[in-house]
Amino acid sequence: MELHDIDICNSDIESENSPGYICDMPHGFGDTATFLHIRTPIQILIHDVVIDANPGDCAIFLPFHPQWYSGGDNGFSDDWISIGGRSFLEMVRKHGLPTNTLFHPDNTNFVAPLIRKMRRETQEQSTHWHEVVFHTVEELVLLLSRHWHGTEIRNLTVSERSRLEVLWNVRMTVHESLADDWTVAGMAKLADMSPSWFAALYRKSFDISPMEDLIRERLRHAKLLLLNRALTVDLAAKQSGFTSLHYFHRLFRRREGCTPREFVHNSTKLRDKRS
Repeated sequence: MELHDIDICNSDIESENSPGYICDMPHGFGDTATFLHIRTPIQILIHDVVIDANPGDCAIFLPFHPQWYSGGDNGFSDDWISIGGRSFLEMVRKHGLPTNTLFHPDNTNFVAPLIRKMRRETQEQSTHWHEVVFHTVEELVLLLSRHWHGTEIRNLTVSERSRLEVLWNVRMTVHESLADDWTVAGMAKLADMSPSWFAALYRKSFDISPMEDLIRERLRHAKLLLLNRALTVDLAAKQSGFTSLHYFHRLFRRREGCTPREFVHNSTKLRDKRS
């Protein structure tokens, strides 16, 4: 991981949002990831279902992932940070934090001070500020992992705990080789487990099925390729593991509400407006 690969794009601490306000971003913050720390009760969209979220709940949204949440008539308060660069996502995967879903660490008192430190370093840009920001982001990920895994592991049996690291390694392998022809049986073979046990434990550990996780990661990767490498739709689809261009177009429209070309056009207009 490169120290200068971390980019703090935007952030806020103890953000107070007025009654009736809805955060509605169909493509998230575009090509940057978002960390959200919830301070007051809200309703939030997770896996296409609106659920209740409580103070202390957290979420790490991958680039382009839709974000929708609101405190209704009471408004809401949160801490959040938008982080660009591959290093942050590598940290998240390395330390086993879930993405695009809620998780609840048993302590989050460190969140606001660390975000405040990142903001100050980014604004002042004193000597070695890039290094300080990098290690502060790393500390945030490490502490989130420490305080979340302690609570999550207690929900697993002894046998399931022993397989948790194996599952994470398989998941990382799949996400790093999306163009391969993956099946649940193939993933299970890497974990030395039966397909049925693998699928059940995968869902219990990550709150998503292996194939749905694969589809979402392939779609996210295709969007990154379309925006950052200016590839044709056909190449972006193939390099992300979609062997049928027709299926890719149909899936993209169904899940994103637009065609791949419309997505690039809309994202470019949004990026130009922000700059």
